[in-house]
Amino acid sequence: MTLPRAAFAVVPLVLATLPALGTVGAASSAPAPTLVAAAAAPVQTCTRISRLPDGTAPAEGVDAGPASIDVSPNGRFVVFSSYANGLVPGDTNGYRDVFLYDAADGSTTMISTAGVYGDTNGDSFSPSVSDDGSRVAFVSAASNLAAGDTNGYTDAFVWRRASMSVTQETFDAAGGPTDGAVESAELSGDGRFLAYASLASTVVSRTSDTNGTTDVFRRDLATGTTVIVSKLRDGTQNDRPSRHPSISRDGGRIAFLSESSPGAGLLPRPGGRSIAVWTARTGAITRVSSTGTQKRLIERGFPSISADGRRVAYLTNARAETGANDGLQQAVVWDARSGRLIRASRTASRAADAAADGVQLSPDGRFVLVTSGSTTLARGATDGTPVPWRATLGRGAYPTAFVPLSRTPRGRPAVATGDVGGVSSDGRTVVITSRATTLIAGGDPGDTNGSDDLFRCTGVRPS
Repeated sequence: MTLPRAAFAVVPLVLATLPALGTVGAASSAPAPTLVAAAAAPVQTCTRISRLPDGTAPAEGVDAGPASIDVSPNGRFVVFSSYANGLVPGDTNGYRDVFLYDAADGSTTMISTAGVYGDTNGDSFSPSVSDDGSRVAFVSAASNLAAGDTNGYTDAFVWRRASMSVTQETFDAAGGPTDGAVESAELSGDGRFLAYASLASTVVSRTSDTNGTTDVFRRDLATGTTVIVSKLRDGTQNDRPSRHPSISRDGGRIAFLSESSPGAGLLPRPGGRSIAVWTARTGAITRVSSTGTQKRLIERGFPSISADGRRVAYLTNARAETGANDGLQQAVVWDARSGRLIRASRTASRAADAAADGVQLSPDGRFVLVTSGSTTLARGATDGTPVPWRATLGRGAYPTAFVPLSRTPRGRPAVATGDVGGVSSDGRTVVITSRATTLIAGGDPGDTNGSDDLFRCTGVRPS
């Protein structure tokens, strides 16, 4: 394997002792100074979050991808979902659960707990956390997280630290159970608004939601009111699903994946799949992207919006957006202020030679995490295996720098399948999943599961 040039950085030298000062013109009797090589600072320091009480990695690993992981802007709080039993005492239900990790004390708390109703009886997933870590939203198939959940569908829930309790937040227009499943949900950074996608037709009213397919909604947790997002002011709706909402910090903008037949729906021309942005103040819906052709866009095309709603990152294989005619799915970032696209998974001089499969924008929009097996982003960082990267965005049409995140503390490649999770506003803290066992200084003897584990890496800088 060829190592990147940065792996052979010049090691600085420091003086261990200094000779005593002698008389001018006289020979000094002090010994010659000894030159000692100083240890190079690590390029990043990683901690494995997915660990059992004895330090070993759970056999089940964690759910990979940005739809299963969220990070607070300061990098302190991490929420994730996992089938693993034993991450916290008493977790023996055998279902996927949602967990909150606090880097301040290294603690892990299970959020999807039924409390007085006993162990949960269904899978929980799609977690997101407020900026201050006081609230966590998630989706669950469990029927015993809250009293009165009798619809037999997945619903969205919110955990509150102040009361250490979980409340159901998806209801029909009359406050009763809905008639359809919730697919995904995301909490605004300020913790007030919940954006979610649901097949239910009774969230607002049957006369207001008549398309019979999945729509995007926004719930105000302070007032208990819900509005439909994927609908024009004249009443037009998509004839195909709207999915994967991503919400700005104040809840004022929501990006989502919109799909419709040609000539119909929210964005009738050219139809197909597009990324759209809804603005709460005006109710207007803006097209961000052109249509793609791969089904993969539906599966991993989760848009990611910045905290201020200005930038949106997403995956696409549309030639006009990727700049290549190879059909490979790539990551791009749309800037609302300039109206331009940044091709976020390739360099200015070389196109990517592998598809991107995962994208997450930092809250301030300056950094984007991308999963890619491209060998053109940095020499020797991967052999084509999909690994996570951090791209720095500037004012141009391409990132100014790429940093591979699957690497040892000294910057050598740790080539193993991985995926992006989240990134702090300053870009110095990232959360990734990886099957590598060399991300931690001195090795990680407890990581023998061969599965995706969750790592929080701090101090990230170029090698």
